[in-house]
Amino acid sequence: MEAALMDQPSQQIPILKIRVLHYLQSFADDQYVGHCLDLDLVATGPDAETASRRLDAIVKAQVETAIGSGNYALLNTPAPQGYWDRFLNGTKLPSRAIDFPGAKVGILPAC
Repeated sequence: MEAALMDQPSQQIPILKIRVLHYLQSFADDQYVGHCLDLDLVATGPDAETASRRLDAIVKAQVETAIGSGNYALLNTPAPQGYWDRFLNGTKLPSRAIDFPGAKVGILPAC
């Protein structure tokens, strides 16, 4: 994740670049769990697709809140290392994108 400033005559506008978000998908306690490791956000559902859709909505809300408030620290909340280790040792699933107004964020999931 990078933040850069664009020079403009009257002001500087922050530009946020989120290239990839990492999702860890798992099954626990009779429900599917989606975990966005970059933002340490979690959603559950009765199936993997529902958990992923719910997580997408939470991720969008977090990013939009950070941008809207100018509080980019909300985007610097990674999950604990143990979850990243599970991600790195998991099965890779196909990448996909989350649509944001005027931007796209790519998702690299693993289970």
